[in-house]
Amino acid sequence: MGKTICKALLIFSLMLGIDRAWVLTYSQEKVLSCILHSSNSRKGSSSYCVIKTQNATFQGPCMNEGEGLTIRRTALFGQVLSLESTDKNQYGFPPRYWDENFIYAGAGLLFVAAMFSTAATGAWPGSAGRRQLDCAVMGSILAIVIFWFLATH
Repeated sequence: MGKTICKALLIFSLMLGIDRAWVLTYSQEKVLSCILHSSNSRKGSSSYCVIKTQNATFQGPCMNEGEGLTIRRTALFGQVLSLESTDKNQYGFPPRYWDENFIYAGAGLLFVAAMFSTAATGAWPGSAGRRQLDCAVMGSILAIVIFWFLATH
């Protein structure tokens, strides 16, 4: 059972790699809505905007409705990798550019690498036993964390 789970996690790792390489560009997106979310806690306050366009919904910098964007988004899991404003602004400021997808460019990539190496160790041919079970459990925990990153970023 552990070896089967590790093989499934290897397939998931491969899908993440394909997703990162297969990027779609949408050059004529318009911001349909931008909703500000903020929270206050003992650690401080935080805020972010949820932006909805014709082909994507993602968290990012607050924008005006109707603003034109160029979006680079992954094909399988729909992660927005970057966006750039296509509208000319009246003050001559440079257009906004945002490229900080956590799971593919930041420290979240360490979780993907750890899941891949753990799953590869568990799927490695050899005697079945504790190693495969341990790798399946650890890889599954890492997969849950990665799914959470994909859902929230």
